[in-house]
Amino acid sequence: MVRKNRMRGWIVLFGLLPFFLASAASAAGPVHLRFASHVIGGTGYTQAALMAQLLRPLLPEGSTIDVLPYSGGIGNIKLIEEGKADFGMNVTATDRWAVEGKIIFDKKYKKLRHVGLTDVFYMCVFATEKSGITSLEQAFKAKKPIRWFALEKGATGEVATRLLIEAYGASSDKLKEWGGFFTNTGWVNIGPMLKDARGDIVSHGVGIAHPSMTEISLTVPGRFLDLDEPVRNALVEYGFGKADMPPNSFTKQPKTVKTIAYFMNVSASVDVPADIVYLLTKILAEKHDELIKGHKSFAAVTPEQSCQPGNYGAPLHPGAERYYRERGWIK
Repeated sequence: MVRKNRMRGWIVLFGLLPFFLASAASAAGPVHLRFASHVIGGTGYTQAALMAQLLRPLLPEGSTIDVLPYSGGIGNIKLIEEGKADFGMNVTATDRWAVEGKIIFDKKYKKLRHVGLTDVFYMCVFATEKSGITSLEQAFKAKKPIRWFALEKGATGEVATRLLIEAYGASSDKLKEWGGFFTNTGWVNIGPMLKDARGDIVSHGVGIAHPSMTEISLTVPGRFLDLDEPVRNALVEYGFGKADMPPNSFTKQPKTVKTIAYFMNVSASVDVPADIVYLLTKILAEKHDELIKGHKSFAAVTPEQSCQPGNYGAPLHPGAERYYRERGWIK
């Protein structure tokens, strides 16, 4: 009987753990968190806003969460390292680069910690019908004067675009030599310029049904281009994964597209208290259906994937690790 009562006591205690965590945070007083995301209207911004909306009521009275509408998967890493952001919408490949101090990082970043996955981003290369480009390999071999748009620097998709072009043996300077250009700009400019035949290609890493890429595929006659197998193999060496983007991921995309992909994830500073990160991890796992209702991109991954070896680039935050161990997803 004593043993049974003790077991009941542990069950009750475990059930009250989130309450105790919230109470502990409350005892410490209000917290003011900064969540670095992406541009307003992008998937990263929307996801961060939804998570912040669910986390805010669990924090001590008077707490705030500011969702910062910048600066992308690379810029967010720097904000976390510099103490200018507590959370960030990052991607697993660039988190790994930062931790290891390679590719575009000239030092090892020490504050970055992994919380959970939110989405899968496919590298999309869209060429207009008027450009006549149906094969990247053929276009590069012909030294075609490609007018190529990429997003602003600080976004992982922009770096991936540069690595992609290099894997074909070219560069932004080569495009200029051939009479084309390589320009960094925002979605608000890219769509109209492609539609008016002032550009040929746009490329970026996006989730399925990404609003800006969907609008382009709907309003600009064109096609999503496959990446050639040697190029995909080369990009795997940078931490990306080979992926086949399913048919109808976007308007007028009836066929599978051979490309690369990477996970989008939530990262946190090691300085964020473990109990707060625990609560956010719990939201990602146990409010997953609610998050999907807010933005269907959350459906691209399952909560269990968040803690599987190879699926994240930075070490687990202690608060996230505690949650995953409690669920039995890691040992």
